[in-house]
Amino acid sequence: YCVKRYGIDRNLLDSFDYVKVETAERPYWTMNQMYHIIEAVEHPDKAVERLYKAYFWVMATVGSRQQETADLRWDDFRDGCLTFRAETTKSGETRRVPLDWRIADMLARLPRDGAMMFGAVSTVTQAARYAVLRKAVTKSGMPFGSLHTFRHSVSMLMYKSTNDIKATAQLLGHKEMTALKYYQASRQADELRQVVDKVYEGENIIPSPMDRLIDEGLI
Repeated sequence: YCVKRYGIDRNLLDSFDYVKVETAERPYWTMNQMYHIIEAVEHPDKAVERLYKAYFWVMATVGSRQQETADLRWDDFRDGCLTFRAETTKSGETRRVPLDWRIADMLARLPRDGAMMFGAVSTVTQAARYAVLRKAVTKSGMPFGSLHTFRHSVSMLMYKSTNDIKATAQLLGHKEMTALKYYQASRQADELRQVVDKVYEGENIIPSPMDRLIDEGLI
């Protein structure tokens, strides 16, 4: 880009040292936090506000991407399940996801005005949808996050509650090996500590270095 846009010499760029900058850990919300955020959603048009809340609730329970959720049609909602069509998913594969009965009931009660499930929400830009979410996050006092934080939160909640990487990857449309690497990297330090503690639980034959220091009067 620098070569094409600014005419910078390629050899000069190649001579620079490569520095890898670690990305910050992505935040995620608990289900309780997502509930408070969605309850805080506001819009001047109450019918549109209702659509926004339904739109966010789908992402908060099935972990769908924001655009594939916006692209949902009423034909994609059958028998308590949502079908994310291949032409709308990042992987290019169709994904069928069962809904919690309360979310299915909520969607069934939405007015069917046109083919698109979320109507007015679907026609606005991603930036406009994010603006509504950002205001709700601020109003609710919950930790900062973006539209994608819903997906990240659901993936972590699913994996932590089931430890089933394959099922979690299938429900969210991740490649299994990619999901394996991602979830392993996302384990919290306290979870890893529990694993270590469990390994050595009851292994009293392992002496503590502190015992020797106490016996020798060093501490």
